[in-house]
Amino acid sequence: MTSFKTAAMFWSCTPCSRTPLHLACANGYSNTVSLLTEKQCKVNVWDGENRSPLTKAVPCDKESCATVLLEHSADPNLVDLDGNTALHFAACCQSVSLAAKLLKHKANLEAQNKDGYTPLLLAIAENNAEMVEFLLKSEADVNASDKNQRTALMIALSDEPSLVNLLLQQEVDLSCQDIYGFTAEEYASFNGFTIYHQLIANNEKEKKVKQISNSTNTTLDMIFDTEELEEGENLQIEQVVFLVDFYLFGF
Repeated sequence: MTSFKTAAMFWSCTPCSRTPLHLACANGYSNTVSLLTEKQCKVNVWDGENRSPLTKAVPCDKESCATVLLEHSADPNLVDLDGNTALHFAACCQSVSLAAKLLKHKANLEAQNKDGYTPLLLAIAENNAEMVEFLLKSEADVNASDKNQRTALMIALSDEPSLVNLLLQQEVDLSCQDIYGFTAEEYASFNGFTIYHQLIANNEKEKKVKQISNSTNTTLDMIFDTEELEEGENLQIEQVVFLVDFYLFGF
């Protein structure tokens, strides 16, 4: 009878096959995953869909299995046939703690799949508000765009307008345009989101006022600094004159 070790070695070396590690991860058998990794089973191997054991564990919400894999040097940046990484799959799930572990193990926060979606854009498309908030706090690029140059705000206005308020609190670039030349403000108008259209318009006005205010303050600071410098120079000249007079004339 073929031994467990021999069978594991056979499956782990068979090209484009689903290995025992893939199966254990997909079913959440963390004890089996631990055993296989301790026996030095390959952790960065693909199945027929170009999925690694890690990208099997993550979408199945098997955090314990994913944790074991990451502790045994599983690469979180391997991609499947659609260009998705483990973090892309996590963005579709509700487990923020799993996403945090992936980032701790150097997962690429800005990786793009074949549709140009970053994990943040995918989380928005999936209306995963908690994940969106987490990724933004992790400094995901709010102005990243997909293959149609749609930004996070544009995608939210197309699919999930409930996330618009959260995105407007970030440093969104409202001048960004998609491949057809449309801005986020126009997306809001086209989709009949009158309230959000007004919010975006007000947000843009506030940013312009803030820019003008900052520019004015900078100019005033430069003027005051120049005046202080001139006053300082005049004071120094007066001190020198006083010392010369005292030395020559005694007063």
